[in-house]
Amino acid sequence: MYGIDFALEGYTDFSQFYAGAKIVRDGSGHDLYTYEMQESIQKQLYSTAENRTGPVLYYHPAFEILAFIPLTYSSYARAYLGWVIMNLILLLAVPLLVFPFLANLRPVFGVNVFVSFFAFFPIFNAVYHGQDSLLLLLLFASAFVSLKRGRLFLAGALLGLGLFRFHIVVPFMLLFVVRKQWKVIRGFTVTAILVTAASLFITGWQGAIKYVYLLLEINQNLTDKAHQVRFALYPRAMANLRGLLYTLFAGHLSDTIIAMISLSFSLLVLLWFYAYLRKRISMVADIDLEFSLGIVVMLLVGFHVHLYDWSLLMLPILLLSNHFAELSPPRGLELWTLSFTILLLLMTPVYMALIGLEFTSLLFIPLLVFARLIEAASGDLKYLPPAQHLSRYRFGR
Repeated sequence: MYGIDFALEGYTDFSQFYAGAKIVRDGSGHDLYTYEMQESIQKQLYSTAENRTGPVLYYHPAFEILAFIPLTYSSYARAYLGWVIMNLILLLAVPLLVFPFLANLRPVFGVNVFVSFFAFFPIFNAVYHGQDSLLLLLLFASAFVSLKRGRLFLAGALLGLGLFRFHIVVPFMLLFVVRKQWKVIRGFTVTAILVTAASLFITGWQGAIKYVYLLLEINQNLTDKAHQVRFALYPRAMANLRGLLYTLFAGHLSDTIIAMISLSFSLLVLLWFYAYLRKRISMVADIDLEFSLGIVVMLLVGFHVHLYDWSLLMLPILLLSNHFAELSPPRGLELWTLSFTILLLLMTPVYMALIGLEFTSLLFIPLLVFARLIEAASGDLKYLPPAQHLSRYRFGR
């Protein structure tokens, strides 16, 4: 269900950020991750939302709450609209950042690059629900630009700020470990220490322990309907490997077996990504494709990935399109497959249909094909003149 009244009453995901910020602002940060505390404050804040089945729990690292505390000095409705406006500003900033690095798309698709950000359904989903995904998209885009400009420490520091989605950002750092980009790792480490200290300052050690227990409790018994309702966590809505496995096997296999299968396949995908990176070490470093594949792989295997997290896909879609736009002549079947896959990823009716059928997790399949296309595109470098190899793809250590 979508609608502005629906959002203003507290049904969207923004309610968790606003309620969490209220708890911290009131001096109860040590109870931020207590179910009863979040349930109590949300009942007070969203009393008109009669069809709410329970609290929408806040379970991100506490440092992120600092961005939402200023919004708690206004009513929930005004705070929600203010956050939507801020997200739209972020949405304008991202294409402005990456546009200079899309040389092959600018002559023909200049305006469309900007429009595509507003037409991509996962981005609409993130804006409407008041999620933090566009902030993460801005950090990834800024890190990419920093890498292209040789500012490696800054790139790592920016990625460290994205640790409010640590299940995506931490595995992504494999890219820089394999490439031995130690300046990136140092920048990331410095920021990670700072945001961890900020989180501990907000919650204290006891609050941090409660956070760990909350994460463990949330991710148990996910095949149980009552558990899903209690924590507002529905595996079938996850647009990743884990969600696909729950969609196919919930009711047939236990949570433990599904989790083991998910972990095994995730490790295989990560090993494939590792092998790809190792192979690329001896070649000219193609930051565009490596960065793109890193994002797609993390969305494939991320432990907790929803449709709004797919906002990050705008970077790989644009970077790979820019890469293929340079090839002359086009590469036949690969180009047709790319066009079909990107078209599928950009078609709003596909998302709406899968959401309505509760098969959002099936989007894992075109995303997997997209990952394979990025890997295949790496071979196209051999078609460029040697001088172009060295001038276009600089990725310093």
